[in-house]
Amino acid sequence: MRRPVLLSLLLVSAIAVAQSPFEPPQAKVQYAPDRQFDLQHLKVVLTVDYPNRTISGYSENTVAPFYDGQPTLDLHCGEALQISACTVDGKPATYLRNGQTLRITPVDRTVRGKPSVIRVSYSGTKRGSAGRLMSDAGWHFIEPNGREANREGFWTQGETMENRHWAPTWDYPNDVATSETIVTVQGDWTVIGNGTLESARTNANGTKTFHYKMSQPHVTYLLSLVGGPLDLKKDVWQGVELIYAVPKGMGDKIDASFSVTPRMLEYFSDLFGVKYPWPKYAQSCMYDFGGGMENVSATTLGIHGLGGNLDGLISHELGHQWFGDLVTCKTWGDIWLNEGFATYCSALWDEKANGKAAYRATVESMFKGYVEGTRNIGPLASYLYSHGDTMFDGQSYGKGAVILHMLRRHVGDKAFFEGIKLYLTRFRHMPVETDDFRQAMSDASGKDLEHWFEQWVFRAGHMEVSTAWTHADGKIELNIKQLQTGAPYSFDTVVEITSGTSKTRRPIHIDSRETIVLYDAPIKPDSVTLDPDGDIPSVRK
Repeated sequence: MRRPVLLSLLLVSAIAVAQSPFEPPQAKVQYAPDRQFDLQHLKVVLTVDYPNRTISGYSENTVAPFYDGQPTLDLHCGEALQISACTVDGKPATYLRNGQTLRITPVDRTVRGKPSVIRVSYSGTKRGSAGRLMSDAGWHFIEPNGREANREGFWTQGETMENRHWAPTWDYPNDVATSETIVTVQGDWTVIGNGTLESARTNANGTKTFHYKMSQPHVTYLLSLVGGPLDLKKDVWQGVELIYAVPKGMGDKIDASFSVTPRMLEYFSDLFGVKYPWPKYAQSCMYDFGGGMENVSATTLGIHGLGGNLDGLISHELGHQWFGDLVTCKTWGDIWLNEGFATYCSALWDEKANGKAAYRATVESMFKGYVEGTRNIGPLASYLYSHGDTMFDGQSYGKGAVILHMLRRHVGDKAFFEGIKLYLTRFRHMPVETDDFRQAMSDASGKDLEHWFEQWVFRAGHMEVSTAWTHADGKIELNIKQLQTGAPYSFDTVVEITSGTSKTRRPIHIDSRETIVLYDAPIKPDSVTLDPDGDIPSVRK
């Protein structure tokens, strides 16, 4: 998601509200919306008039209705777009707008499963209806500021449900489709979109048209375009085209930030057991953009930090190409499946690049960021929230990553990464829910993980623990108390007893509010530590 990522992350609650966005009356139960059809392909054809800050063209949605004689077909469409015509299979159709819903009535009755093509012709300006800035939602024109050269162009931002503001379509992540974009811009600009560049032709009037095609299905919020005067550097990794794009004049900064990309691609592909799944990977740094956004095969980034070490951000957004793009959460209530995984990918890269101590420090920092920066606590996965953006907080990012670390320790490395491979292959190009992930991990590990997920994923909050120990009569007495409200957590961990250079570890199972255990120890030890590796996320008191 487009936000500053990692370690500073961690992420203060996205929306400051007086009431918790995870509790009624502000929160409400939200499920994926019903669909009238299967969206099969989205084609967007646009002309960008930068001097006048306008776009114009059409979107074509190829849909297969679920019912015979479906009387209307609904698309999502931003209020600021001006609709000039709608057709279904080439025949004029009537349409009615209600908020961000465009209800289209075809001339001919639909046939179940038979594809129909809905074309919506439209235009948009920087200042839309009711004084709304089109660039506030979905499409952003970069404005010159008189200080920075080549400060012009545009970018799009689709998550959560913003692509409807520049391309009428089905704009919710419970469906996937192939896509293509055909975009005409001024002749000295470059455009980068999703998938393969089919053609880039110069027109008689001096403009240039770029045609991108994505032959693998994806959710529509990952559709993306960026354009402007850009410096490009290209490379190839195992047949995958790599593109690094920055504002013109900044090309000398590319290597310092992005040369790590092929090594990350290699590592993640091997670790997950699934090769990077798209035909190319573009990373485009654009003015005015904050953080990064994992658009499928074409990540958009801001220019902040360009020329320095961006490993945390790059690994996060690259991780999304598997977790969020190849397999995508079905509802915003399960966004931790995208953001928690991508955040954990940064920790995994830290482990690879800097060692286990750095990995552990990163995981600890993520948990600390979640605890200190999350104002409103809710379950990691939930259908009860005020709106989708609410879910993009320190829970989905920081806690999500820490819970994955904990799961890895719980089932072991071999089962964990076999489960990841199973999850990615079983649900490839599909929207998923948390239970889909749980089942894949259970199948790979042989463990029944329902109670584990109930505690750590579906329960709000986190554990708070205090420990105290005494030594007398050749015995250590260790007292462990769980201080959080609600039921005690149940988990297995170890106790480490240290005497000088000698360290002994004893397994322990904890499932009650207070646990007292005795250990033989003829001599008083230097320390007695519960969970010395920090594998159980908890606040120690």
